[in-house]
Amino acid sequence: CMIRSDVSSVVRQQALLVWKAVVDNTPKTLREITPQLMVLVISALGSNSYDKRQVAGKTLGDLVSKLGDRIMPE
Repeated sequence: CMIRSDVSSVVRQQALLVWKAVVDNTPKTLREITPQLMVLVISALGSNSYDKRQVAGKTLGDLVSKLGDRIMPE
């Protein structure tokens, strides 16, 4: 899920293709993986790596825009 927000467009495109092939219902899957995903996002936001922080920020923004009402309470 986080790789879908990578800084490299080639990586983003490939991650999206894999995501679409593996995941049938994106909102349901995101709700199921939210706790683990938030741990990864928070860790990446605190990283020294600029790219990791960028990916984490984009991922968090994507999650909030898609599932904001469900994710924000958690």
